[in-house]
Amino acid sequence: MYNFNTITSVEQPRGVESTSFVDEYTICGRDKEKNALMSKLLCESSDEHEGLHIISIVGMGGMGKTTLAQLAFNSNEVKNNFEKRVWVCVSDHFDKLRVANAIIQRLEGQGCSSSATLESVLQSIHQSIAGKKILLVLDDVWTEDYINDWEPLYNCLKNCVNGSKIVVTTRKETVALMMNSIVIPINKLSESECWSLFKHFSFNGRSDDECRELENVGKEIVSKCKGLPLAAKTMGCLLRIKRTRIEWEDILNSGMWELKEFKKGIFPPLLLSYNDLPLMVKKCFSYCVIFPKDYQLNKDELIKLWMAQGYLGLGHEREMEMIGEEYFNILASRSFFQEFIRDAIGDIVGCKMHDIVHDFGQFLTKNECFAMKDNDFGDSRINFSFDKARHLILMVAENSSFPISICNIKNLRSLLYQFESDMNSFDGVLLELLGKNTCLRALAMGGITKFDMMTGVRYSYHIKLERIPKEIRKLIHLRSDDECRELENVGKEIVSKCKGLPLAAKTMGCLLRIKRTRIEWEDILNSGMWELKEFKKGIFPPLLLSYNDLPLMVKRCFSYCVIFPKDYQLNKDELIKLWMAQGYLGLGHEREMEMIGEEYFNILASRSFFQEFIRDAIGDIVGCKMHDIVHDFGQFLTKNECFAMKDNDFGDSSINGSFEKAHHLVLMVDKNSSFPNSICSIKNLRSLLFQFELGMNSFDGVLLKLLGQNTCLRALAMGGTTKYDMMTNWWYWYPIKLERIPKEIGKLIHLRFGKCDKCK
Repeated sequence: MYNFNTITSVEQPRGVESTSFVDEYTICGRDKEKNALMSKLLCESSDEHEGLHIISIVGMGGMGKTTLAQLAFNSNEVKNNFEKRVWVCVSDHFDKLRVANAIIQRLEGQGCSSSATLESVLQSIHQSIAGKKILLVLDDVWTEDYINDWEPLYNCLKNCVNGSKIVVTTRKETVALMMNSIVIPINKLSESECWSLFKHFSFNGRSDDECRELENVGKEIVSKCKGLPLAAKTMGCLLRIKRTRIEWEDILNSGMWELKEFKKGIFPPLLLSYNDLPLMVKKCFSYCVIFPKDYQLNKDELIKLWMAQGYLGLGHEREMEMIGEEYFNILASRSFFQEFIRDAIGDIVGCKMHDIVHDFGQFLTKNECFAMKDNDFGDSRINFSFDKARHLILMVAENSSFPISICNIKNLRSLLYQFESDMNSFDGVLLELLGKNTCLRALAMGGITKFDMMTGVRYSYHIKLERIPKEIRKLIHLRSDDECRELENVGKEIVSKCKGLPLAAKTMGCLLRIKRTRIEWEDILNSGMWELKEFKKGIFPPLLLSYNDLPLMVKRCFSYCVIFPKDYQLNKDELIKLWMAQGYLGLGHEREMEMIGEEYFNILASRSFFQEFIRDAIGDIVGCKMHDIVHDFGQFLTKNECFAMKDNDFGDSSINGSFEKAHHLVLMVDKNSSFPNSICSIKNLRSLLFQFELGMNSFDGVLLKLLGQNTCLRALAMGGTTKYDMMTNWWYWYPIKLERIPKEIGKLIHLRFGKCDKCK
C-alpha cells in the first residue's frame, strides 16, 4: 500500500560552520580586541610556541566573541596566512567524536563513516594536517576537562607546522587556563561605544530633528544596557520602529528593567522586544526553542512547522506562507535571529539564534520544548518534566533506546525524530508515544549518521518502510508535506516559452519557487496567457502569469507604482504610506498597516517586480527601481489611470484627451511652464504628487482649480526642486516657502497622506 523506496544517493548534511556574513558594525568599540587578535593570528615571531598557538577570546554572553572571531576568520589577511581554515561550533556538550569529525569534514570535504571510532578520526586529522599551516576556531567551548576532553584532540593537532593557531571562544576563563592559552578578554562597552552601536540601529532613516528629540531618552535607555552589545542592538532594533518620544519613554520607564529574576543580565531588553511582538509572532519565536543551540534553521521548513501548529491562520497555503514570511522577517529585524544565509538572489534561506536568545526562549517556554540527545535520557530533571512537553526533538544513536518515562507525554504537538541510519526506526516505546499523542500536528523522522546529529532535520537520509505503522495513521491532525517531484521536464518546457529572455526566465523562476506540486507547474505551462495575440512574442506573458497569481491588494499596490516615471528610485517607506492612503492595506492601526505594507513590498520584490535594491546600514531594503519592461507592463494594466507628466508632455493631445480617466497623477513642471487647461477635466483624482522648479509660483490658478474639484484626493505631495533634479527622488526636494495653505486644500476631506516637504 505504501511504496517507499530506498534512496542510495543522498545529499550529505551541511556542517555546523557559522556563516561568513558579519555585520562589522556589531563589533563597534572592539578595535583594541580586533587588533590584538589579528596581531596574534598573523604573528610569525621566533618565540612562538612550537606547533600550535592557542588564543582564547573570553567574555560573558552577548559581548560579541563569535562576531569578533568571524571577522578575523574571514579577513583576507588571515585567508592568505593559513593553508587551511576550520570553524567548528562546539556548544555546551564537548562531544569529542562529533567535534573531531567536523574538523576532518572541513579539512577533507567529507566526514568519516558512522562506524568510525574516536581514535580513527583523530588519526585522520593527524595525517590530514601534516606539514600544513592551519587555523582552527572552536566556538563556544565550555568543557574544563583537560584529560578526557581536550588532551586527545589537542595531541592529534600537533602535527601541523609552526605558526598554526587555535582560536577558542568561551564564557569561562577557566577554560582558557585549562588550555594554557593567551587570553583576549572581551569587556563591556563604554557608554559612548554602546551609544554609537544603539544609534546605528535605532536612528537609521530619521531626520535630524527626530534624532535630537529622542537623544536624551535614548542615552538613558543605553545606560540600562550596561555595556552589553546584544542588549544595545536589541533595543536599537526595537526602537527603530517606535516613532515618538512617548513610545521611547514607555520603554525607558518599563518595570521589566527591574525584574529580580534577571535584573543584571541581557533578558530585560529581550523581554521588552518580545512583549512588543504580535501574539502569533511570539508563539512563532517560542517554537524555535524546540531546536538545540547553534542549530541552523531552515526558513521554509520553519514556516511549515509554524503553519502546522496553526500560528499562521487557516487560510490558503500560499497565504499562510506569506504570513510566515512576514513573521520571520519581524523576528529577524528584531535581532532574534542572526547569521543569515542567503540564496543566489539575496533572499534569506537560513539563520541561527544567539545562545542567549535561545536561553531566553527556554525561559519563556519552561518545560514545553525539548531538544534531547540520547545522553540526556538519564537526566532525572528532564524525565520528571516530560508530562508538560508540547514540542520534542529526539536524537537517538544506534545503541540507545527511549526511556520508558517518555511515554508520560500525552499532549505533543510536534515530534522531530532523528535516529542513526542503521538502527530500527520504530522502537516500541516510540510507537507507544505516537499512539498516545493523536493530536500531533508535525512529525518528521529520518535516519542520519552519528556524526551529523544536530545539524538539520531536513538533511535526514531516506528510509525504507514496508508499511506505515497504524499509530501514525491515527494522527488525524497531522499535516503532510509532499515535496515537489518530477518537475524538471515541466520546467524545461516552461523555459522554452521564455524564448531566451533573462527577465522572463527570472520571473518564471520566482513564481514557480512558491509552487509546490507538478499540477501547479503544469497549470502555468498550459496557461492560455502564453498565446495571447497582444503580446505573444514578448516578455508580458510571464509577467502576467506572475501578476495574476498575486493577492488582489498586492496587485493594486503594484499597479500604483506606475504613477512614478521610468527609472525612478522608489522609497519603500513613502511608497507604503501612499498605499496606506489609498486603502490598499486595510483600515487597522497604523503600525499594523505598515507591517502589511512591508509584506506586500516583499512579495513584489520576491517576484522580481522590483530590482536594484538599496539597503541601509543593517541590510534592510529602503529603496528600489522597476525594470523598464515591468513599468511598461504596469502601464498596460492601468491604461489611463496613472500618469507621470513633465512639462513637455502638456502639448501631447493623446495624453490630454485621456485625462478624464486619471486617478493618480505626478506633475513635474519647470518655472517657465504652466498647466494646460485640459488638466481641469480630471475630477476623480486619488493621488497628486507635484514637483515644481524653484522660482515658479507654487500655486498656479489651474492647479488650485484642480484641487478644488478633486475633493476625494487621498494623497497630496508637493515640493520645489532644481530643474536638473526633477524625476529623481521626492525626499531630496528643496525647502519651499508658503505664506498660507490654500483654502482648496482644506476641502480635501478624504486626504490621508499629505507631504509638503521641508516647507518654511
